[in-house]
Amino acid sequence: VQTTRFLVGYQPWPASCRRPCSVFEAVVFGVPGVIYPSLQEVFAHYESEHELPAGGLEAARLANLDTWIELELGERTLDDFVSEYQKTCERHGFFADITNIISQYLPANASVCQAAKELRLNSKKTHVVTNSWLIEPGETAPWDLDPFDTVIESAIEGICKPDGRLYSLLCARAATPPQDMVV
Repeated sequence: VQTTRFLVGYQPWPASCRRPCSVFEAVVFGVPGVIYPSLQEVFAHYESEHELPAGGLEAARLANLDTWIELELGERTLDDFVSEYQKTCERHGFFADITNIISQYLPANASVCQAAKELRLNSKKTHVVTNSWLIEPGETAPWDLDPFDTVIESAIEGICKPDGRLYSLLCARAATPPQDMVV
């Protein structure tokens, strides 16, 4: 796995497709940092709560980034990843209950889910494109994504954000051209 393919920034829509919000048909939501807390927020909270070194969880993640990417591509299950990530944390000099950290992602941001429901009531489509992981083969994380019309998950598709193919899949499945979506 080439780590750089994940780290290099990517703009999913060309400038020619950007239009005023008043003419959009759909809104594309992200999961981390929008519907659910960002990984960095969850890490910081856990580190503070358990008196771990600040930035230690992120340092361990970056030291084992290929394993993280394999998780998001659906090439590893969550249990396999947790075992590997805990070993990396121990090599960094601390123990972290990764299962507990992951559970802190839940529940969803109620105001964002409500906004998605209201958009749907106003004839706007709502979609999600996210990096996810497999609990077991074919079963992804237990996100509450009911308020969304289309959900594209990296672990199911075998493609991680920021790869533009995820956005192409969204356009095809949602039957909505990119110029009619707001990301």
